[in-house]
Amino acid sequence: MSLELWQKRHELTIEEVVILAAGGEPRNETFLESNIEKISAIKGKLVEDLKKQIKEARILEVAYREDNFVEEDCVKSGIVFFGCLSEYYLSICNDELLFDIALQSIKLNVGEVKAWFVSIDWKPKFFFPDDFNGEDATSAAEPATEEQSIKHQTRLMNIMLEVINRYYGETFEPENKDSHTSKEVIVDWLKEKHALSKNRADAIELVINPRGDNYLEGKR
Repeated sequence: MSLELWQKRHELTIEEVVILAAGGEPRNETFLESNIEKISAIKGKLVEDLKKQIKEARILEVAYREDNFVEEDCVKSGIVFFGCLSEYYLSICNDELLFDIALQSIKLNVGEVKAWFVSIDWKPKFFFPDDFNGEDATSAAEPATEEQSIKHQTRLMNIMLEVINRYYGETFEPENKDSHTSKEVIVDWLKEKHALSKNRADAIELVINPRGDNYLEGKR
């Protein structure tokens, strides 16, 4: 199935969302195998936020109302998946086990998926092709200029820069493996210092690791 056909869909499963966001085609097994870490990191963030929104929806009782204020109420409370979280899903997602089972069947509205990406300051090319001047939606993102980096900073970006300065500063020598800090050390520090989830810590470590390309290919 081509990406053009995926772009015509109005609803996608969680697995489809994260694979397309990673730059792949959901039926491409080769891509899945070679990008498992990247896909897992995106899925971890999406599932984490979806769980939080389900809890919030229960408290606010806004996810399955049909009046005109539902969207406004959800936006105010930070819920973007208000149209996706039907009463059925709210009822079966009562604990971790039932939620994991529901993951296989939950379908997310593409419009709300895009809103979620905007909320986390990331626009994957598949979902925002117009932002990339007609480039292939699967191609790599253009690196930000220094000026753009200064104007656009998020908490995770600042944390990432802090890690780089801490572990890849003056004493770091790319060709000297003894100067490389292990993944476990960096992830544990991120979790302890900044209270990040394991998925977020893993994602940051993957991005800053000087062997990141090999890591994605399973050669680390």
